[in-house]
Amino acid sequence: MTDAAPTTPATVGDDVLDAVGFGLLAFSLTLPWTWQHIGAARPEVLITTIVAMIAVVVPHVARFAMAPAGRNTGWIRALRALLTLPYFAVATGYFALDGLRIVMPDLSWGGGLGSSAALGLAGAALIAAPRMAELALSEAGAGVFRGVQGALWAVVVVMLASQALALFDFVQTASGQGASALTIVRAGGAIALTGAVAVVAVIGLARRNQAWRPVVFTLGIVAVVALVVLFSSTGEAANDALSHAGGGMAWLLTPLAGALAARPALTHMMKSHDYCVSWLGTARRAWSYALGIVVAMLALSILEIIQGFGADHVVLGLRAVIAACAVWALVALRRDENSGRGLAIVASTLIALLGVGVAVLHVTSANNALTYDDALLALGLPLLALIALLGPTSVRAFYRSDSASTAPGRQGTSNENQTQVFAAVQAQGAARSNTAVMPARPGATVQAGPVRPPPAAEAAPVPGPLAASAGETRAVIRRRHQQ
Repeated sequence: MTDAAPTTPATVGDDVLDAVGFGLLAFSLTLPWTWQHIGAARPEVLITTIVAMIAVVVPHVARFAMAPAGRNTGWIRALRALLTLPYFAVATGYFALDGLRIVMPDLSWGGGLGSSAALGLAGAALIAAPRMAELALSEAGAGVFRGVQGALWAVVVVMLASQALALFDFVQTASGQGASALTIVRAGGAIALTGAVAVVAVIGLARRNQAWRPVVFTLGIVAVVALVVLFSSTGEAANDALSHAGGGMAWLLTPLAGALAARPALTHMMKSHDYCVSWLGTARRAWSYALGIVVAMLALSILEIIQGFGADHVVLGLRAVIAACAVWALVALRRDENSGRGLAIVASTLIALLGVGVAVLHVTSANNALTYDDALLALGLPLLALIALLGPTSVRAFYRSDSASTAPGRQGTSNENQTQVFAAVQAQGAARSNTAVMPARPGATVQAGPVRPPPAAEAAPVPGPLAASAGETRAVIRRRHQQ
């Protein structure tokens, strides 16, 4: 079927994400757009938000046969993107004006960009992103995927540019005030850490690595929660971090990247569709992220101690244990995917508990120094690793095959049975779609209609001995896990 289909079938996932995008846009009007005003107090923000919210109903127009004659799914996508475009334009204008304040200090405009913009951009991105139902009927899906990939790279470029501008402004200001080299390194390291936490995962997703998609989504969710909790009131003192000068613009754009990662249609943009391997890769990336954040925070704390500011030694100790647990999880799963899974689950649980402990200590401290990085260690990354190891059907089936292989009367090695389950799970996943088979990579041809069984040469292997040895099978699995 071509792109001329007059209607699009409804999917629950698409409708839920549309509702979430609508809710984020509506809620953003109650939060600070700049240091001085909430979103609803700015006419241009209020109008463009309402227009973007109208875009939610566009897919349902075609569903109830109210679309103009001859219109198709491409027209629906284009109209929805067009309705959200003014919101992105207004947010971009405010973003650019805040950056100009660094090179033009006499600019009278108030400056800053608050949590309202972060939530609104995420909501608009959810509404504008392609729906699974539309792409299932479209041969133009490859072009849409290239557009989404381009949007992700644009987010990466803007994040890097904003953090570089913040770092330049800080070094210039601190040098002019006679700050010490250690002070410049410590504060500059904090700005660089904010950018690295936001950018690294988005780069992985822009490179079409499926394992990074849940990580970006998690970063976006935690960023939304942290922004609402920490930046819900107006005032320059309360929102100074959300500006180019404050070094928080990359953090502010993280919900936008998380929204782009949330759409199920992006699954077909990825290079690999081996979901079991991807989820195990997600767990590894979550631990690596936690390890990198903790090591960087420990280094910054050591610089504070050297400068004589002092530090909370309990927090330092807990972070050191978190780093050890992250290394433990990475090493355990790399050595043996079977026995290492249990150890990795224990390590992830410890990271979550210790992260909560650090967050509580910060909340109850005199300066209430809870940060986005603390929230990631307490709520985001360890929980993502646990979900990746325990939740997905493909992962549970993979490890269930290993347990069954050791039961009395079973034939074959653990590796052989796991490899058979890999193929069976992938075949079941493809059979779930009763409308279409999407191309594995952009540019492939879309096949519409009922899913045909695979040719005999490509059918999933039946139980029995495999030609490859157990060692060869393990080597293949290891190489795929490390991709």
